[in-house]
Amino acid sequence: MLNENENEKGALAGATTRRSLVRAAAWSVPVIAVATAVPRVAASCVPGVVEKKVLVPAVNTTSFTSGPRTVELLTVPDGVTSITFEVLGGGGGCGSYAKASAGAGGGAGGLVTGELAVTPGATLTLIAGNGGIGPSALDQGSMAGGEGYGYGGWTPITEATGLTGGSGGGGSAILVNGVPAVVAGGGGGVGCVQARPATGWTITGGTGGAAGQNGVDGRISRQQIPTPEIAQGGGGASGATPGQPRGSNGSAGNGDNGWKRDIGIAGTAPSGTGPDSGGKGGNGVKSAKFTLTGAGPLQTGSGGGGGGYAGGASGTSVARVYDFSPQYQYAFSGGGGGGSSYISSAVSGGVIALGANGSTDGVRHPGHVIISYTVVC
Repeated sequence: MLNENENEKGALAGATTRRSLVRAAAWSVPVIAVATAVPRVAASCVPGVVEKKVLVPAVNTTSFTSGPRTVELLTVPDGVTSITFEVLGGGGGCGSYAKASAGAGGGAGGLVTGELAVTPGATLTLIAGNGGIGPSALDQGSMAGGEGYGYGGWTPITEATGLTGGSGGGGSAILVNGVPAVVAGGGGGVGCVQARPATGWTITGGTGGAAGQNGVDGRISRQQIPTPEIAQGGGGASGATPGQPRGSNGSAGNGDNGWKRDIGIAGTAPSGTGPDSGGKGGNGVKSAKFTLTGAGPLQTGSGGGGGGYAGGASGTSVARVYDFSPQYQYAFSGGGGGGSSYISSAVSGGVIALGANGSTDGVRHPGHVIISYTVVC
């Protein structure tokens, strides 16, 4: 049998063990409570307004042979059901060599603003179109159009004394799961003009059409020409309808009081070829090449059409030479038409206007995509 001292010791030991367990339980319960009370999203969710800009880097705005676009993807975050946007199409191109007239340049890109309804988890494709460009010297070869949603039309030339117009700007866009929701059309490229002798002419190169607008006609006159000669600008696109060539088209070798004449047939804008391609602008066309005694041939290429939801047509090129003494020679072209813009039924408060990025300085003037949305935790 246990004596009284041993009973007392056992009771004290039991009490000590129970107090230890209670203290351990008291420490463990709050830890479990805290762990279960912290939401998993708290560490990753930051409430507020998020802005995203998709731009064409400056390094991609100076090349004559390529005009890369910028494309970025975005998954719509949880809780986001609308985004505010500003989409600007690429401007039409203009060369820095032998400008036809002060202020003449490529057409501006479309500027589209509004609010787009979206679904969390949807994939947004954001495309910033590049601008067109023109030559800085004679015989510089083809001028590549700006890439985008709908590439701008390029402009060709092959002669050592040839001068081409500016290429078209590319469209910019927002696609939702691969389907266009917002498109801002690109501007058409400027036309150009050359003449021998260099004086005595009244000349105007055709300005490129702003997004959705016709390219401006080129015009040239001299005392020996009964009426001013016109090189039509390309037709601008409208909605899903590509731009069409404007005016009449002649054939090479027409005789007119000693003049030999040619009108190049303007390039019609082709249809798009894929869900993320858009409508391409029409490529520029070359005039005939005519030669004066003791001088090389002159040739011009017309301005390219702008890309977009549908593409604009290129301008027309014209060349003539007067064979009798004194001799005269000229070649000139019209500007390209602008590509069209578009807003889907998912857009509210949509406005289609014109940007201010038509080129006059021999470099590409690109578009952009800017979006913003509010995150609520």
